[in-house]
Amino acid sequence: KDLGNGQSKEEWKGGVETNKILGREFNPIAIDGLCVRIGAMRCHSQALTIKLKKDAPLNEINQMLAEANPWAKVIPNEREVSMRELSPAAITGTLTTPVGRLRKLAMGGEYLSAFTV
Repeated sequence: KDLGNGQSKEEWKGGVETNKILGREFNPIAIDGLCVRIGAMRCHSQALTIKLKKDAPLNEINQMLAEANPWAKVIPNEREVSMRELSPAAITGTLTTPVGRLRKLAMGGEYLSAFTV
């Protein structure tokens, strides 16, 4: 379930549970992650954490990635589109590299998360 900030409930829960384990429920530390359920036989997937030199608006980052390489395809961080287009089945037999789940991380505006297939 998308929490409205590009983060899924599973990703949110990972930070909450880690802070509980560390005894930091009332003074939490910034913890972020990427949770993706995907089956793959003929390709690989990667979760990326990217540190930018400076904070930039997410829409500008999406545009830069979309224009950087003809094989790259930016997938909107929306559940239905991600399930349909950010999977091995969607790109089998093509040279397309979908890049999705793009969002800013809780660690700061210059940190970005992405997922590729």
